[in-house]
Amino acid sequence: MRPGNSRSWVAAAMVLLVLVGVSCATLKRQSQVEELEIHTLRIEYANAFLVKKGATAFLIDAGHPHNAEELDQMIRDTGTDPSTLKAIVVTHGHADHAGGVSHFYQKYGVPVIAGRGDADLFVQGKMGELCPTDRIARKRYEKSVASTFPPVEVKTWIEPDSAPIELEPLVGIPGQIIAIPGHTEGSIWVRMGEVGFMGDLFRGEIAGKDATVHFFMCDLEDNHGDIAEVLENHPEIQTFYTGHFGPVTRKRVVKFIDRWDPTDE
Repeated sequence: MRPGNSRSWVAAAMVLLVLVGVSCATLKRQSQVEELEIHTLRIEYANAFLVKKGATAFLIDAGHPHNAEELDQMIRDTGTDPSTLKAIVVTHGHADHAGGVSHFYQKYGVPVIAGRGDADLFVQGKMGELCPTDRIARKRYEKSVASTFPPVEVKTWIEPDSAPIELEPLVGIPGQIIAIPGHTEGSIWVRMGEVGFMGDLFRGEIAGKDATVHFFMCDLEDNHGDIAEVLENHPEIQTFYTGHFGPVTRKRVVKFIDRWDPTDE
């Protein structure tokens, strides 16, 4: 286990139950951050985020393909008609983030924004390379790597080496989309004032409020550097919304990155 990441046997048991599929939690949570209304829509262990400002709304990630209809209803439950979504920003081309995207594109014509480095993943509907980071991830590896999803038609590509892209012309709400190749070649994240939507740059703890390394990450040292760079370059961000569990406060991300030794896995 990573330094500073001790768990009781009860918490460890909870981790195992959730990740092997015995427990498939669904969660709906609303947060207000200045003028932003943020809805966390979690099915199984994957987060999608409905972000609203007044009558304008867009979606960040769309969960697994088999949960698309349920996610559709969860969006409706917030008082938002999915057909009015300005776009879906997909943080990367994995089935638990991109899987439900084609449902919203095919049914409502919602445009898709994604990182070009993952173009092959979106076209093929395949996961690509996965590198488990702990025993739980290793236990789920075969199932995860075999996951597929309907191919995604992307309207707006974010280049891996591009400068931050202004979000408002794309979705009507101020912010930036920032490329951060690492977890996948086309990984991107979204900055909006004091909040960041991080995809799988890191994740939240299952049985707590801390940050920790993602289940699958091939270059841990590079990942450590990416997280440190985000913290250094974006001191305004106080809350990090992660693709799995979370959200995580800045203080806890700083604690995680200061104590985590990427070579101790």
